[in-house]
Amino acid sequence: MRDEAFAATTQLPMLANLPFDLTLPEGDLDKTIRPDLPLEASGGQELSTLPMLALGEEREDGQGEQDLQVIGELGQGGMGVVKLARQRSLRREVAVKLLKSTASAQAAAALLREASLAGGLEHPNIVPIHALGLTHQGAPALVMKRIEGVDWRALICEPEHPRRALVQGDPLAWHLDVLLRVAQAVEFAHARGIIHRDIKPENVMIGEFGEVYLLDWGIALELGSARPAGRGGLVGTPAYLAPEMAEGDLSKLSARTDVYLLGAVLHEILTGDPPHTGGNAYAVILSAWQSAPFEFDADTPEPLAQIRNKAMSANPEDRHPSAAAFAEDIRRYLHHRESLRLADEAAERLADLEAALAVCPRDKHQSLKVHGLFGACRFGFQYALAACPGNDKARADMNRAIAMMARAEIEDGHDHSAELLLHELPDPPPDLLDQLQALKARLDAERAELEALRAHAHYLNCPAAARQRLAMAVTAALFLVAAPLLMGVLQRLGVEDLGYDAIVAAGFVGLTALTVVTALCRRCLKDAWNNRAIIFSGLALFTFCLVLRALGAALHIPLHHELLVEMLVIGYTVVQVGLYTDRRLLLAALIYLSGLIPAALFPDLALFIVTGCNALALGLISLVWRATPQPAR
Repeated sequence: MRDEAFAATTQLPMLANLPFDLTLPEGDLDKTIRPDLPLEASGGQELSTLPMLALGEEREDGQGEQDLQVIGELGQGGMGVVKLARQRSLRREVAVKLLKSTASAQAAAALLREASLAGGLEHPNIVPIHALGLTHQGAPALVMKRIEGVDWRALICEPEHPRRALVQGDPLAWHLDVLLRVAQAVEFAHARGIIHRDIKPENVMIGEFGEVYLLDWGIALELGSARPAGRGGLVGTPAYLAPEMAEGDLSKLSARTDVYLLGAVLHEILTGDPPHTGGNAYAVILSAWQSAPFEFDADTPEPLAQIRNKAMSANPEDRHPSAAAFAEDIRRYLHHRESLRLADEAAERLADLEAALAVCPRDKHQSLKVHGLFGACRFGFQYALAACPGNDKARADMNRAIAMMARAEIEDGHDHSAELLLHELPDPPPDLLDQLQALKARLDAERAELEALRAHAHYLNCPAAARQRLAMAVTAALFLVAAPLLMGVLQRLGVEDLGYDAIVAAGFVGLTALTVVTALCRRCLKDAWNNRAIIFSGLALFTFCLVLRALGAALHIPLHHELLVEMLVIGYTVVQVGLYTDRRLLLAALIYLSGLIPAALFPDLALFIVTGCNALALGLISLVWRATPQPAR
């Protein structure tokens, strides 16, 4: 440890003149180290020039000639004591700072210097100096406003302090408000060319009604031509020292030195401890000299951590240029704090949204939950950005939520909502854009197909299509109903040579007539796919039956046997057409298949049975065509 202390004196020469051993425990290193006068004395005056003060002890009878009557003691330090006095002329109590009888001439010079500097600083957050003069014993006395309250550090570090009730509302916001008023006092002093050099919570008094006073201007330094140069030794409070203060070079001190100390106070607000700590004096002062950035825990607001590290930069040029600039950053944080709170709450909803989107597949209840969470988090981010447009984290989180929801909408097939969401993003992810284009292409194809189906359904019910289908039905009826019926009647009347030649000729004429009508009604085929299926199946069936009749004639198969085969073929064909177009047509197939048994049992009635089956089947098909189609699949 002594080797380390020796190394430190090589880097920081003023450490060799410290009034304590570097290897000693930390001890009272949160107390102020005073300068060696007259090195830094400036702005003071001679005792002989001071007026006499009417100061005396209060008499038992309450009488006396002195205007200031001492009635008690408020506190004392190493060289001085603060008395409570009653000022009779103004009927008020004041504080009188006196020197102890053992005080040195340097202590007297320090008191005069403090009075000279602080007396010119009339500010609401600086204790007013009422008078400076000599007692009847020739000792200097400083008359100040009496402040009743508690030092700020007690309220920061002692949660159970009896005066904790002074901390109103949110503790962090309250302490930051106190810091702002301290910064105002410091900025005012800087405007008068004075730096405080000992800003710390212990030197701030909080009055009974929330008043804030920056105390102890005993080591304040006047800048400008009156400032002494060279090394002045270690001055200030080690636990709060700025690096240039640790070096002891007075020429390096500036208003940014006090900015550093304001940052040190902010550090104590955030952590409850001074910024420079250690097991001994060497560790504390070396920490001040190095002034490394501090890593706060996750609970510390990031903007405040950044303000603290900027204000406490080792290089003064990297700090805030003034106490006013430091205060403005604090005000901006307080103004935007509500934005940060809203953003944090929205971020929690965003985490819930991400978890909800991970559930696949999403049912109706889950989809409602997802949309509710997305609306809540986007609403929160929007309000946060309305309060603080510069809240980059809120903006990034909102864009992330929008991208996540756009991806979910694409997965659910909602192209319009996904496109609207991606339009909100300043830089949409390329993969989402590609997925959206693929979805739109697929949905466009589906919509085109649906539109075609709608057009088809409309055509099936329009008068033009009905007339065309009626013409085709009449044509089919003439040859499928009238022809076999006529042939059956002629056969019953005993007409000779009525056989294959007649039915082959009738089939050929029917096929020709149906082909001509189909060509004339091509619009019906063009706009309705089931029309095409039925008509072309009918044409194929007519052709196939014509071939069967020709083969039956060539092979001398009995006519009623050929008719049975035709009924079986027709029934099977109608089954296939019904399965692929409209299952209601399966009833027509049932009609043909049901006619096979009576046609086989009663050959003489086969033509009449075929006529009846054709009539019933055509009637059923006509009814199907008149109604909107019901797809088979």
